[in-house]
Amino acid sequence: MTRRTLILACCASLVVAGCQRSVDGASAPAAGFESLPLTVQDVREISGFDGFARVADDDRIVPDTATPEGPCRALFDQGVAFGDNRVDIRTVEDEGDLDAGNPAPLITSAIQTVVTYADRDRARDAFDRRLENMTDCAALRLDFMDGVVSQPDPTTVAYVHDEWALVSAVRSSVVVDVSVTVLPDAEQIASEMTARILDRID
Repeated sequence: MTRRTLILACCASLVVAGCQRSVDGASAPAAGFESLPLTVQDVREISGFDGFARVADDDRIVPDTATPEGPCRALFDQGVAFGDNRVDIRTVEDEGDLDAGNPAPLITSAIQTVVTYADRDRARDAFDRRLENMTDCAALRLDFMDGVVSQPDPTTVAYVHDEWALVSAVRSSVVVDVSVTVLPDAEQIASEMTARILDRID
């Protein structure tokens, strides 16, 4: 399996296919829950990569059939990750081709998932599952999932590999997930994107 294929396979469960509401990112989202994900302009500014384009905007659960069963499947399958007691979910994806000097260009992605729950306790339970699944998945040292898990504060966790980063956080009744692939500062970018989304939550 090539490096590019591995990168894409790692985040395959987060790639959205269908129910696309907006792909140009030209206007600001509507108020409320719809306003939480960042625009593609925000993502370009945070990442320093102007090649991002919005390719998907979905309000359905994205399943994962590629990751082996176990804690890693639980981590990347949104139905398992966020449970059945969620109120709303929205996932947006931005992609861009990187000119890395390879025969086949690498595709970088920045994916935001915002999930709301009925109350803080349910959101915290979902976040705690994310933390547990990240820790258990990393311990398995599976091919291309052998990342490092860190918790910079009680409400944020990061799962970081050399080629990608996944950051999850909870505030009030909302859980936020951001993944960034390929870009050299993936963890920093994902963390900044997460922080900006959290700032929009009352």
